[in-house]
Order: sequence, then structure tokens, then C-alpha cells
Amino acid sequence: DHARMPGINMGGVLIKPLQDFDLQFEMIISSKGYQIKSIGDTHISNLLIYIDLPIMVKKNLYTVKNFNVFLTGGTSVMYKILSINLVSEIEGIRKLDSGILIGLGSQFNRVSFELRITRSIINFDRVEPRKYNHVISAGLNFYFKEPHG
Repeated sequence: DHARMPGINMGGVLIKPLQDFDLQFEMIISSKGYQIKSIGDTHISNLLIYIDLPIMVKKNLYTVKNFNVFLTGGTSVMYKILSINLVSEIEGIRKLDSGILIGLGSQFNRVSFELRITRSIINFDRVEPRKYNHVISAGLNFYFKEPHG
């Protein structure tokens, strides 16, 4: 019996413009987690901290002046740096995870907003089967210089 927990992401992005699309490289520190039912009605919150390294294709779907709508998709490698709860460090969590992601967003000048879905393709728990990271995220991005597009 698992319940999802909210998390936070923070990081940076490098965009490489190509002819028909952009390649987008990111480095993100992200928190993920879940609650498990322990004894009776007691729940334990498990917190996992990762360094995520997504590589994505970004395609503009609609552009008018300084505003555009874009679609992103790609893959990510995630390296676990911490897995804890209030009792102890969590045993059996894999160091490496990998996933696929897809997102839809809009950009105006140097600010963009993106909704993204990420799903790991590797069971992240070596002890318990069928445990995958499922993340729905909303991101607000600020660019230091005007991105291509």
C-alpha cells in the first residue's frame, strides 16, 4: 500500500539548436518519494534524492512573435544520492535508474512553463518487485539569454 508524495526539482538546462528541433540537456536535483503503511494506521514517508540527467528533443509546435508552444520527449538517467525516512536509510534502492519522459510547454521571451511526465523503466527497489518512479511535474524555467526558437 503506497501513496505518492510531492517533491521538488531544481537545476539547469543547455539547449543546442538544430535545423528542425532543439536538443535539450538538463541536470536536475530532484526529490521523489512515497508513503508506505507500516503498522496499523501508521505511515512512513520515504524520501529519495536523485541527480537526473535528461536528454530531450524539443520541437516548437506553434510560434507567434515571442510566444511558442513546444513538445519535449526523451530519456533520462537518474543517480540516487540519498534514500531515507524518519527511521533510517532505506536499504535496497538501486543507485541508477533510467526513464522516458514527455512534456508540453509554452514559452514567452525568457520564461517557459512545462508539464512533464516521467516514468522509470527500471525497478528502483532491489527488494520489492514492480516499484517504478512515476513523476508528474510542472516546471517554471528562466533563461539567462534568449533561447533559440
